Amino acid sequence: MGAFRDRTGETYGRWTVLARAKSLPDGAACWLCRCVCGAERVVTGRDLYTGRTQSCGCLRNERIAEWAAQRIKKVKLSGRPSRWRRMAPVVAVRVVQRVRQKAERDAAIVALAKQGLRRDEIAKKMQVSRNTVHGAVWRARNRGELITPTAKA
Repeated sequence: MGAFRDRTGETYGRWTVLARAKSLPDGAACWLCRCVCGAERVVTGRDLYTGRTQSCGCLRNERIAEWAAQRIKKVKLSGRPSRWRRMAPVVAVRVVQRVRQKAERDAAIVALAKQGLRRDEIAKKMQVSRNTVHGAVWRARNRGELITPTAKA
């Protein structure tokens, strides 16, 4: 294990490290970071310096919007667009909608987990698989939104 390095004030992608946070159970160092959009999250040091995380998700949404705008521009410039070019804006909208739906579902699962419900109870109540619940809880823990451990089913 390497020597401790204070990363406060350093910038990784769109993240700026604010302070040290509580380490994970496996000993991984965690840092409280602020994205350029203003969102604050707890991120592992490993994910920061390897580039696995570069923003809170705002970068992905911007890239999707840019991609859709470019596809629409190409369709307008090319005269009569092919079938695939006509579908590009629709696909981009569907991707953004799917991301929003997943975020809303994850927020509902995390709210139930904070109430102390077990994963199988949450899955039954939300009518989703236990793997979906597990993934939502895991993502919430990595973001620092869910500190209290939930009981495994």
